[in-house]
Amino acid sequence: MFTSLLQALEKGAPCSLTYSVSSSETDQLNITPLDEGYQVQKISRTLSEPMPVSELHFGKSNPSVTTSIPHSNEVGPANLRERNEELEKQVIEQARQVKSLSIWQNAILNYTGQAILTTDSAGIIQTVNQASETLLGYSAQELCGWVVRLRFDFDQATSPVLEFCAYNPDESSFPFFKPLLVDQKSVKQECIFLNKQGTKIHLTLTVSRLDDENGLIIGYVGIASDVSALNTAKAQLQSINQRLQVATQAANQGIWEYDISKDLVIWDDYLLKLHGLPTDTPGFSFERFLELIHPDDRSHLLPLEQTNLQEDNVVVSHTSRRLRADGEVFYVEISGRVMQDDQGKPSRLMGVAWDVTPRKLADDTLRASELRYRLLVDHLDTVVFQTDLTGCWTYLNPAWETITGFSIDETTGGLFLDWVLPNDRDTARLLYEEALIGRRTTVRQEVRFSHKEGGYGWFSLHAQLLVNENHTPTGFTGTLTDITDRKTAEEAMLESSERFREIAENVDELFWVRDGVSNRFLYVNPAYEKFTGLTLEDLNENPLSFLALIVEEDRPLVLNAVVENEWSTILQYQIRHADGGLRWLKARGFEATNEAGKVTRRIGVATDITTTIEKQHLLEESLQKEQALNALKSQFIATASHEFRTPLTAISSSVELMRFYVEREASNSLAPLISKHLNTISSKVISLDELIGDTLAISKLEEGKIQINLEDLDIAILCWELVKSTFSDRQDRRQVELETTGTPTVVTTDKKLLQHVLTNLLSNAFKFSAKNPRLKIRYTSQSTILEVIDEGIGIPKADLPNLFGKFFRATNASQFKGTGLGLVICQEYLKLLNGGLNVISTEGIGTTFTVTIPYARNHPDY
Repeated sequence: MFTSLLQALEKGAPCSLTYSVSSSETDQLNITPLDEGYQVQKISRTLSEPMPVSELHFGKSNPSVTTSIPHSNEVGPANLRERNEELEKQVIEQARQVKSLSIWQNAILNYTGQAILTTDSAGIIQTVNQASETLLGYSAQELCGWVVRLRFDFDQATSPVLEFCAYNPDESSFPFFKPLLVDQKSVKQECIFLNKQGTKIHLTLTVSRLDDENGLIIGYVGIASDVSALNTAKAQLQSINQRLQVATQAANQGIWEYDISKDLVIWDDYLLKLHGLPTDTPGFSFERFLELIHPDDRSHLLPLEQTNLQEDNVVVSHTSRRLRADGEVFYVEISGRVMQDDQGKPSRLMGVAWDVTPRKLADDTLRASELRYRLLVDHLDTVVFQTDLTGCWTYLNPAWETITGFSIDETTGGLFLDWVLPNDRDTARLLYEEALIGRRTTVRQEVRFSHKEGGYGWFSLHAQLLVNENHTPTGFTGTLTDITDRKTAEEAMLESSERFREIAENVDELFWVRDGVSNRFLYVNPAYEKFTGLTLEDLNENPLSFLALIVEEDRPLVLNAVVENEWSTILQYQIRHADGGLRWLKARGFEATNEAGKVTRRIGVATDITTTIEKQHLLEESLQKEQALNALKSQFIATASHEFRTPLTAISSSVELMRFYVEREASNSLAPLISKHLNTISSKVISLDELIGDTLAISKLEEGKIQINLEDLDIAILCWELVKSTFSDRQDRRQVELETTGTPTVVTTDKKLLQHVLTNLLSNAFKFSAKNPRLKIRYTSQSTILEVIDEGIGIPKADLPNLFGKFFRATNASQFKGTGLGLVICQEYLKLLNGGLNVISTEGIGTTFTVTIPYARNHPDY
């Protein structure tokens, strides 16, 4: 009931409310809307019959609404009055609220810029605000009572057409929005409307459903906005975007935007494809954007701080390396501006970007090329220069300062002739002027330039005229190559050539120089005439005429060397001098080549070795005679040894026999004297026998007749047996002290020769010492070493170098018997066994002889 009352009051219609107070009394409230509130009048009535309901009456144009008000007969009159008073208060409060809402509603309807229409549930327009009249061109009186229809004409327009028409209750159709509003509270549709003046207007129409407290539809409200200007702006913006897309595509550029407040980077399809990303990739954060930047370039993008973006339209420009999804590196250049919001704060950045990889790579290549060129020029040992048309230096590389000592600063701007040696200036000036007047475009000249520290240097000048695009001369560029060393070498070569000629023409050797290709002689010294008896003119006329001088048996050898240019060995041949005498020549040749390895000269030297050959023949004859004498000597020694030993044997036998008879006649007073002389005879016989043996051994060594019988020996056993058999029963009771260290190893050697060596060394140790000699055996990884040590008289230091000479005896050993051949024989025997013998001795202290026998079986006879 109150809802109906409120709806009536909202429409500004007067209404009345009749309700029961008791079974026989009713009250009627008459409510009249005023400008600033409502007038409420209550009328009490007495009924003859009970009234079970209350009646609510509205204005004449509104149908009556009857609402049941339940009441209880059990409630007394006092309670009913309280209820009525409370009801009256509620009605008054509701009326006040309705009035307030009405004021707000009227304000919205009258002052809003949007067109607002309300309809009942049948779609009949009930209210129209002023904005609707302005927008649609129809008055409220014309529109109220009409209905709204949408006509779809896709042939004429893409949006439906909005129409107003009279309400026809017989039409079975509903408004276009009614089916949609069954499930939705509101719908929105863009449409086209022809206003009363026939102007086409683009509208956005929003229709909302009005429900009562029971959820029943009681009407609709529609809000329309003119979007013609917006659509025009959209069309213009779309056109601008299309033109921008065409322009950026034609320029191979992409569009980017960065919303600072939202931290959102947005790229168009070009940039997404350029970075290898799908075209449907949504916007992403600045942090994700930095991940697509090469790590070394990220720091260049971070300094875009707020302090740098305070002014509007700040230009942002940068080139950086980017990383595609596949890891490929490429270069992108961006250009954009900073946009600010209403508060003047940076809000977003917008701009374009394009791939500059080819240009960047080309720039890098160009810079690298320029750097290489600059490094090359700066490190050349050749001067690179430029001058203007007046001949003043405009550029010089560092080689100028290195070579001349003049700094580049003090030289630049000066006239180049000022540095040319005075004697060369006229020639340099003439060449320069000829180039200026077009007689030549390049200048080549060897010229001298001054040094800062004095003196001068030779330079090879190579200059070229510079012209601009109009072929107008602008200056000169060129190089100065330091040829001082070459000129010095040429002068030295000339001097050397002169000295060579002086030497070649005054030596006894024949010297010649032939061409590298032909047989033509370029130079032959005067010794040719001395060697052959022919003139140089004859040789120049016929380069092969000298072959007739060579004896017939040597001619092919020389001809092959001269004609075929094969000087593999030194040639030795005979020639017949013009006077008929024979001469021996020894010739050698060699080739001189150029830088390309091509033979340019063939040089030969021949020496007259006639005297040498004659001496050689004499020596050969002398050698043959000496060999014959040696053979005779060997034969004599062998014969003498045999002839001497035969009587010595007889003498020894006679001495032993006489000693036997003397011992039988021991009582004879002459027996001691006879024994003494017999001992002397025995001693001399032994010494003479040793001398004969050593002499025979030396002879065999010299003739190479010593037989070597190699066998595997245990050196320790060999030494023990030798000591036991030879030195164990001496009259003075002295013994050989034998020592062994290391792991015994079998040695391959000649037993007889090694025994002879050890016997001789141990005999000398007993002879020159009063103490027991020592024999040490040491086994090493490479050899067996035997050391014979005595503590005797030693060997003077001055005698050690000659100790192993034939018949040499130390100066302090004259009182001891010996031949001076023992050590010589020992050393030669050990050489035959591939071993060695060394000595260490100190006079007055003792001597150590060291015998080395290697393990390696590398003896030639093994």
